[in-house]
Amino acid sequence: MSLPVEQHVIRDNMEHRECILCCTCIDVCPKNAITFSFSSYKG
Repeated sequence: MSLPVEQHVIRDNMEHRECILCCTCIDVCPKNAITFSFSSYKG
């Protein structure tokens, strides 16, 4: 599986239906531009 991570970072939206939350994109990001956190929905 290869997700368009760079495009998601540019759009500031990391949601993708194929993402399995493995965090590999965070581990390999050369500029540390990606972080991961949980938050509650307040909608």
